[in-house]
Amino acid sequence: MMQKRKNQMAHARKRAIERFNIPLSQKSCNVIANKIRSQDPTCIRLKVVSFAASVWRIEWEGQELIVVYDRTTNALVTVLTEDMWKNQRMNSIILSRG
Repeated sequence: MMQKRKNQMAHARKRAIERFNIPLSQKSCNVIANKIRSQDPTCIRLKVVSFAASVWRIEWEGQELIVVYDRTTNALVTVLTEDMWKNQRMNSIILSRG
């Protein structure tokens, strides 16, 4: 399970840089995941995708981000653009189980 969590967080950090030019450290990802888990008022759940995965709108350092969170690993999985979210491409981009 730890390797899966590590891979999920690495993917989320990579997508944050790629899509928003926002460098998220491991610590930042943990802070965001813990805010989601504790249902911090700055985190808004947009959709429950499966038993484990949900999509959240969060505020991070003055910018709104849409993230996918895995509750079984307490990890960020990816960071989506607004267009990706609006186009509902969720099934093709979220959580390849394995």
